[in-house]
Amino acid sequence: MDQLILHSLQGRTTPDQEEELRRWREASLDHERRYREMAEVWQASASADPVDFRIPAPTLAELEGRHRAAQTGDRGSSSPWSRPLAWAAVIVLSLGIGSWAGQSLVDSGAPEPAQVSQVVTGPGEMATATLPDGSVIRMAPGTRIQSSVGASERWVAVDGQAFLAVTPDSSRPFHVRTGGGEATVLGTRFEVNARHDEMNLLVVEGSVSVRGGGEEVEVRAGERSQSRSDQSPRVESVADPEELLGWMGAFVAFESTPLPRVARELERRAGISIRIMDPELHDRTVTGWFSESEMEQVVELVCRAAAVTCTMSADTIRMLP
Repeated sequence: MDQLILHSLQGRTTPDQEEELRRWREASLDHERRYREMAEVWQASASADPVDFRIPAPTLAELEGRHRAAQTGDRGSSSPWSRPLAWAAVIVLSLGIGSWAGQSLVDSGAPEPAQVSQVVTGPGEMATATLPDGSVIRMAPGTRIQSSVGASERWVAVDGQAFLAVTPDSSRPFHVRTGGGEATVLGTRFEVNARHDEMNLLVVEGSVSVRGGGEEVEVRAGERSQSRSDQSPRVESVADPEELLGWMGAFVAFESTPLPRVARELERRAGISIRIMDPELHDRTVTGWFSESEMEQVVELVCRAAAVTCTMSADTIRMLP
């Protein structure tokens, strides 16, 4: 019954379901009390202040420790990452004034030297990890990642296939190093597939500077590039970048992504229509990632985190202030 109450509060019930809920509420005082308790919680979560849901991914250093433990047979229960997660989600909404970028790496004293972490995924194994700056990496099977995030620079070395949602930081450009070339970003979402001396890069949002063969080109959203250490990058347009990201499954990540774009991507994945009814909502941005979650749950979480009222009729969701 709790699910029916929730759908009623969201405006997603049919007349028959509303009648069923009405009869249930009238059946006892306990039922009516339960309904009002859930209604109060829902109204509080739909306030003007954005809601921050955080179930963070492990860092690369934590994944590195788990990988070593698996190799040595140490499977103690002290680490929360020694057990697989059934699902995970993290989302932060920013009202057009920037986004959460993690804890500052520099305190009042001298910054500590950055450490290099390395993780390798085996055949059939995928992993999601966060960097100290808040950037998120989704690793495909058979991928090796090395990373270092310090006070003055950020870099990731990739041998394999990975999707990255990079936290913007103009003072510390983010460098991707591969055997087939290098890429530099300030904040964007892209996929890199690097094997041996070749790098293929697909930009979903933002733009990336790609270097190879002594030349540098800009790759924009909806484009992909191919580069080698001894050849200049080649760039071509892609009609549907998301169609090439099927290997990620249910995983989706946003990084300071405008709400209209979030809506379009969720439309495609959930197979529903999402309409933003107030132009003022277009200025909001979303930062977050979801893994192995039902798309319907993701949409509901985005609506609540965005502090918007979402109503559903037939196959259309409407977002209202």
